[in-house]
Formats: sequence, C-alpha cells, structure tokens
Amino acid sequence: MNTKNNPGLIVPFEAGAAIKPYSLVKLKADGTVIPAAADTDVAIGAVQQVGASKAGVTVDVTLDGIVLLRAKAAQANPSTVNWVFPDTDGTANIKAWADDHVSAGIWVDGKLAAANDLFSALLTRQFGGTV
Repeated sequence: MNTKNNPGLIVPFEAGAAIKPYSLVKLKADGTVIPAAADTDVAIGAVQQVGASKAGVTVDVTLDGIVLLRAKAAQANPSTVNWVFPDTDGTANIKAWADDHVSAGIWVDGKLAAANDLFSALLTRQFGGTV
C-alpha cells in the first residue's frame, strides 16, 4: 500500500486566500477555502497541488484518504498513534490528543527533521472535545 499519498474524495473549491501546497484548509462562510491556522480550526481537507495558489483560483481539496502535509516544525517521529492538528498557515502539528482541539487526522509516515518537511497523514472525519 502506498503510505505516501493515497487520496480519497477530491473536491474543487475556490481559494479565498493564498494557499501553499500540502496545506490543511478550512471552509469560509462564503464557500471558499483558506489555510487552517489553529488547532481549534475545523480543517475540511488538504490541498495537494504543487505550487502556491492565490485567492480566486480553483484548488482541489482532498477530503479524506492518505495525503502529504507540511510539518509546522521539526519534531521527534511519533512512536504511537498521534493526532494531526492544523497550525499556522495550513501547516500540521503532530501531538497527543487534547480535549480542546479539533483533529484533522492521524500521522502515518515520514521524518520530521525540519519545518515544512512533508509527512503522510490519514485524514479523518473531525474529532473534537472528549473522545
């Protein structure tokens, strides 16, 4: 099985702001998507397109499946199941569960030696609050 990138449902959306590749995105009230920027944001999926997108262009958003994401910062590789949370500018942060955060998925594979390193994650339906 390909653990690097195995997308599921992909839906086109209009970008409401600049979006870097491999970013988690959230839906705005006007139906556009913008980078998810906090661990309390509900990320609807991830942009897998190479090359930065600007506001007004169409971006394909992968809603589920295994995707590549940009790491917020260098961190030790998880040794157990760890949750993926949105962070600054669409990057993803891998950490233990927290009741006040909204998870975008589960870390699958990839070394996290530096900020913006790519890693694989399984996007899941949103989990938030006590599990």
